[in-house]
Amino acid sequence: MKDKLTDSQQFTSHFDRDIQSLIDLENLFTKKDKLLLALSGGVDSTSLLHFLNVNGYQFAIAHCNFDLRGASADEDTRFCKMLALLKNKTFHYQKFETQKYADENGISIQMAARDLRYTYFNKLAEDDGYTKIVVGTNLNDQVETLILNLTKETGLAGLTGIRLQNKLVVRPFAESLRADIEKYASINELEFKTDESNADNKYQRNLIRNKVLPLLKEINPSVEQSVLNSIYNLKESSKFIDEYLQAFIKQHVVFDGDNVEIEVEALLNSKSIKTVLFGVLENHHFSPRQIDELVHLVAKSQTGKQISNEKYTAFKDRNKLVVKPINEDHNEELVIDQIPFGDVQLSIKPVVNPKFSSNQNIEVVDGLALKLPLTLRTWQPGDKMKPLGMTNSKLISDVLTDEKYPSSKKNNAQVLVNADGKIIWLVGVRVSEAFKYADGNGVEIAVI
Repeated sequence: MKDKLTDSQQFTSHFDRDIQSLIDLENLFTKKDKLLLALSGGVDSTSLLHFLNVNGYQFAIAHCNFDLRGASADEDTRFCKMLALLKNKTFHYQKFETQKYADENGISIQMAARDLRYTYFNKLAEDDGYTKIVVGTNLNDQVETLILNLTKETGLAGLTGIRLQNKLVVRPFAESLRADIEKYASINELEFKTDESNADNKYQRNLIRNKVLPLLKEINPSVEQSVLNSIYNLKESSKFIDEYLQAFIKQHVVFDGDNVEIEVEALLNSKSIKTVLFGVLENHHFSPRQIDELVHLVAKSQTGKQISNEKYTAFKDRNKLVVKPINEDHNEELVIDQIPFGDVQLSIKPVVNPKFSSNQNIEVVDGLALKLPLTLRTWQPGDKMKPLGMTNSKLISDVLTDEKYPSSKKNNAQVLVNADGKIIWLVGVRVSEAFKYADGNGVEIAVI
């Protein structure tokens, strides 16, 4: 008769079986994959290392030191390197200037660390042929993320948890409780490191973990499992929406790099303009408030109005909603005191009997009124000129609207400015009344 398994053996057997079932069901990876394990030295990743090792998976180890905890972080690095040696696994290591990266990019320390490690892991995968990046995200992490998303306003995607698989990244522990992982580590006598910064509630995730979740468990001791069940339900709804969205995109949306064009009529006839815009523009960083503004822009036929965030601008151009990257050189000025300059070819020549060209990039002006150096730049809010034939000055933005200048090009329209600050020419559109051609003093200007 077989010996009866002890409670500890039964727990370990069930734990391994549950993890393997999730891996197989979700097709996370197989024994043929070349895995890269992200090892911090904490209980989650150390337990994951043990699971992969005892179940015969082939893997290497990658460890990041974010240079935030001094000697403690260096000790974690030594620990992870020793584990790799003991298990005879390839060890990859990188130390980052995380605080510097966060400051330079205006993001939190946690976001900086996330960006740095996943960029590093993906580079390793590309260089060394790893087919999957395995990380130790657990169920508690999912719950914390969902609560954090709720505090910051989110859509359905923010309520469906952390993906089990996102491109190369896979999370086989994502439906396992932290307490069960800790029990698994204890039964298998696994050594691991504890990050003392996890107790610091200045980090939002730690505040949720250490303060908010214990209160929620007073209401429902099984809150993590309840949240997981809710995530399952929301994912089913999300699948239905995704299918509708993909069909909409196929028929009514054109992607050209970061540029997007959406048929306005199709948006107006869609089941939900807001839901469609959230889905189509999910990688363009528009906030929920800005999405609401876009809905209003489409519904009210506000041609010419623009909604912008730090990287993109959206506007209605006839029967399309257009989204384009903001030109980083939008405010660049080119000072003209010699010819040619920069990437622009400038031609200035006197003319006695000018023949006015149909070429919009050529204009004849009063040479006596010109004062060098001239400046060619993108127009700015508040810029004014007195268009040829008019008695009053007008805002450049109004001139562009009156001339039906294409909305897609409006942001990049250029003005040629005299040394005294007066606008000579809204290039390709209108010349200023103050610089109109005078007999005998003509100067032809061409901007190519």
